[in-house]
Amino acid sequence: MRNTDQRGYVLATAAITLAVLLGFAALAVDVGVLYGARADAQRAADAAALAGAFTFVLDSGASQPDLARDHAIKTAVTNSIVGAPIQESDVTVDVDVDNRVVNVRISRNQPTIFARVLGSTGVLVAAGAAAEAGTPGQGPGTPKAAGSRCAKPWFIPTTFLLPAGTNCTTACNSRVLSSKMLLQNGEPTPYALSQIGQRYTLHVMQDGVSAIQLDAAGAGEYRDNVAACADTPVLCGNTYPIEPANVTSATLQGVNLLVGNPARFQFVERNRYRDQTGIETDTTPGLIAAPIWDVCAYCPTASTTSMSVNGFALLFIEDSNGVDVDLRLISIFGCGDLALGANGETGPYSIPVRLVRLTV
Repeated sequence: MRNTDQRGYVLATAAITLAVLLGFAALAVDVGVLYGARADAQRAADAAALAGAFTFVLDSGASQPDLARDHAIKTAVTNSIVGAPIQESDVTVDVDVDNRVVNVRISRNQPTIFARVLGSTGVLVAAGAAAEAGTPGQGPGTPKAAGSRCAKPWFIPTTFLLPAGTNCTTACNSRVLSSKMLLQNGEPTPYALSQIGQRYTLHVMQDGVSAIQLDAAGAGEYRDNVAACADTPVLCGNTYPIEPANVTSATLQGVNLLVGNPARFQFVERNRYRDQTGIETDTTPGLIAAPIWDVCAYCPTASTTSMSVNGFALLFIEDSNGVDVDLRLISIFGCGDLALGANGETGPYSIPVRLVRLTV
C-alpha cells in the first residue's frame, strides 16, 4: 500500500481553523460592540428628541425650529457611542413646528475589531427618535385641559412686570402679563413676551403676590408646597382661597429648600442652566409654574379671600437673599378659551412631552 505525503496538512488545517475562529471572534466581539453602539445611539437620539421637544414647553415665544434644533444637537453631542463622543456631523434633526414634533437621527460608521481581517473595517450604526410636545390647552392625544399639577402656591399678579406698588386700579395697560379685559382669552401680551429671560426681584408677599391655600391651612403646609408639590392641581378658571396665615418666613424657607442656599443652579440663557460642577441642563428644580390672577378684572381688598386663575407664568428662581427672591421670567401661558374645570393638565411644566415613535 502506497504512503500518501501529508506534509502541510497540519498547516492548512490550522489556517482554516484560525479563519473559522476569527469569524466566531468577529461575531462574538464585533456584533456585541455594534449592539452596544446601537443602544448608545438610541439613548442619545431619545434624549436629543425630548430636549428639542421640551423647548416648545419651556418657551412659548421662542424662535422655532431653530431653538428645538439647537437643543437637540447640543444634547446629542454630550453623549457618546462606545466611549467616542458624538459629533455634530453625526446628528440630523428635523422639526415639525406645526405639530411640535422633533425627529432626530444619529448615524456613525462604527469601526470593527476582529472583522477587519475579513475585510470589514466598519459598519454603519444608526438610531432615530421622534418626540412630541403638547400645546397649552391640548396635550398629545388628550382632550383639552388647562392646569398644572405642580404649580407653586403663589398668585402672581398681571402687574408683575410693573414697578413695585403699582395701583391695580390704574395698572391695566399693555405692560401686564395677560388680561381677559385687554386680550382675547387672556393670552400673553406682546410686552410680556418681550421680557422673557429678564431678571426681576420679587418682594415676598408684596407687589400683589398672594399665597394660595392648596392643602390644609398653615405656614408649614404652605412651606412644603413651595419646596415640593401640592397634592391639589391648579386649573384655569378655578378659584382658590388665599392662605390666611403669615407665610413670609415660610416662603423663604421653602425657596431655600427648593433651590438651595446658595442656589445650586445658575441661569445661562433661556432653557439653559448650569449646576455647581459646570454641567448644563435645560431644566432645574428652580424652574417653577405659578398661576396668574388678573389685576385688570378686579382689585383685591382686605376682605378678599379667594382669586381665580387667569394663566400661568413659568419662572426660574435664581436666588434668595433672605428678604427677596430673584427670578427670571421664562414663559407665559394664557388660559385661552378652555372650559372651567377641564380635566387633565397642560399648564406650564405639565405639558406632556413624549417619544412618539422610533425612526432610523
